[in-house]
Amino acid sequence: MLLKPLTLSFLLTVIIFTAHAQDGGYKLFRSFTVADGLPSNHIYTCVEDNNGFLWVATDAGIARFDGKHFQTFTTKDGLPDNEVLDVVKEKDGRIWVNCFRHSPAYFDVVKNRFINAAEDTLLAKVKGTSIMNVTALLKGGVMYSNENGSYYFEDGKFRHFKYSRDGLNSRTVIQKLGENNFIASAYDKTGFNLMLASIKDSIVIDSASINNWIKSGVDFARQAAL
Repeated sequence: MLLKPLTLSFLLTVIIFTAHAQDGGYKLFRSFTVADGLPSNHIYTCVEDNNGFLWVATDAGIARFDGKHFQTFTTKDGLPDNEVLDVVKEKDGRIWVNCFRHSPAYFDVVKNRFINAAEDTLLAKVKGTSIMNVTALLKGGVMYSNENGSYYFEDGKFRHFKYSRDGLNSRTVIQKLGENNFIASAYDKTGFNLMLASIKDSIVIDSASINNWIKSGVDFARQAAL
């Protein structure tokens, strides 16, 4: 496994606020372990949803914390795999998970379970064998990325962008800025390069290196300081 889980004692120190307090609330710092209901002491990341619940991704399922109790969700509750590498919240509040070498899944509030590729055919369109990354998009939706490209889920629609053009390989789209404009990273003959890319119909039609802009700005600042 490429990712090394963080030990809970280092990562999960929760700040608890009195529920719906109007005066700023009373703060209490406390560490939690499996003795308190967590499925594992090894966690990868966590996120707070729109209802104030804390979602904790672990190597033994994902736990939802309400300030007092943990509820654990596993493959019995729709997770593609119990090793949850990442959890993100998209703009509308939906919770998405990235499980080890599996297709995406999201949480259905009404059903109180996760929806996976067996139930949502759009999710099954994500193909690949490597570990994926997941990112919440600024204007809504999420993006999953692996060796086969970036996969976008927005407003019930699906888009797939590949990464190869003019010798630029291993490109990973980091964030969507507009309908066809993205921030992306890539490796070329000069090494790692951060860029702005315009992508249409899964093809990069224009790009500009952010690295060069940063380098030019630094060089200009140095010259101005002399």
